[in-house]
Amino acid sequence: MRVLNIQNTDELHKVAKALSLDVRVKIFELLYDGPLNNNQISKALDIPSSTTSVNLKKLEEAGLIETKMVPAKKRGLQKISSLKYNKIVFEKPQKEPAEIITEMPIGHFTKFEVNNPCGLASEEKVIGKFDYIPSFYLPAKTDAQLIWFSSGFLEYHFPNELPEGVNLRSLEISAELCSEAKGYNNSYLSDISLWINDIEIDNWTSPGDFGGKRGKMTPDWWHLSRTQYGILKRWLITEKGIFRDKTKVKKISISDLHIDSSPSIKIRIGVKPDAENKGGLNLFGAKFGNFAQDLRMKIKYLP
Repeated sequence: MRVLNIQNTDELHKVAKALSLDVRVKIFELLYDGPLNNNQISKALDIPSSTTSVNLKKLEEAGLIETKMVPAKKRGLQKISSLKYNKIVFEKPQKEPAEIITEMPIGHFTKFEVNNPCGLASEEKVIGKFDYIPSFYLPAKTDAQLIWFSSGFLEYHFPNELPEGVNLRSLEISAELCSEAKGYNNSYLSDISLWINDIEIDNWTSPGDFGGKRGKMTPDWWHLSRTQYGILKRWLITEKGIFRDKTKVKKISISDLHIDSSPSIKIRIGVKPDAENKGGLNLFGAKFGNFAQDLRMKIKYLP
């Protein structure tokens, strides 16, 4: 059986308009039993052949029938019409989730604990001094495009812009990250953790602190002997669980995060003091590394 699945209102209107006249419905019913030529349809319905031709054309334009020219029994050609579908089904269209995307500049952390070696760099220069924790209190910290430390965390408060009464479908956090070694070390493990609203989401082991070639966004003044780029990691939280780059890592669902109950969403990224691989962390902004993005949060919801 050939089925026409209508999944949007535009297609539904087109088909409904084609079948809005009684004569076209009768033609459709006739063709359900098999292909017919114009004369056979006209005779069966007792209508002029010109009326048949006009209404067949409307059904064809709507994609309900197809016509072709075949040799007639005696001479010449005749037009044969047949149904393209035996069944028409209208499926209620699924609403596309709305989304809110927030790019948080990495220097806009609201709380931190870091240990040396550590530091911050803007697009133009090092902020403060290398391995100098007071640099993290400087007003210029908000210009940071690269932040690094050996252990500790950075905490951010994203605005919770969800409208009231909506159905939250998913929350995604993405960031460019890598380990933190002296200079750089492409094979240097570090266990990097992510928390949302104080709930531990995942522990990801970064394979290295990457250098040796300049990152696509990394400015020329930043020496090649230092960290150049990271890996873009994505964490997606839905009702089905937590997924890191499409791999399910935990059973915690999005409802467990209590997103609706607060005006902000707390995101923390860090390396725990008791991490098995305490290899530090580099967090990249939109103007450092290989990816032109800051710390990004994407929320999807249905009305």
